[in-house]
Amino acid sequence: MKNFTSTLQQCCKCEIVAALHNNYESGDINKLMDNQLPRKEHERAWLSYDAQLAADREARIAADMNLQRQVDEIKQAQSGFFGQRDLNLHVLNRLEKIERDRRAAIP
Repeated sequence: MKNFTSTLQQCCKCEIVAALHNNYESGDINKLMDNQLPRKEHERAWLSYDAQLAADREARIAADMNLQRQVDEIKQAQSGFFGQRDLNLHVLNRLEKIERDRRAAIP
C-alpha cells in the first residue's frame, strides 16, 4: 500500500483516481501510468493539431476565394457575349415566329 500511495502522490491523474474508486490492483494502476503521456507532450500534440487546423482553414479559404474568382471571371466574360437583353430579344423573336407559324397553319 505504501508503494501505491507514493505512486499516487507522484502522479495525480484522473485514471488513477478512477482506479482507486474501482479497486484496481496495483499492477493495473502501473499499466495505466505507463500509458500516460506527460502534460508537455499533450500540449505539443495539441499545438500541432491547432496548427494543422489553422493551415486547413487557410487552405479552404484560399480555395474558396479562387473558386469565387473563377466564377466572377466566367460571369464577366459571359455577360459581354450574351446578356439578359439579348436573351429577352431572342425569346421574343422565337415567340413571334411560333405565333406566325400557327397563324399560317390555320386554314
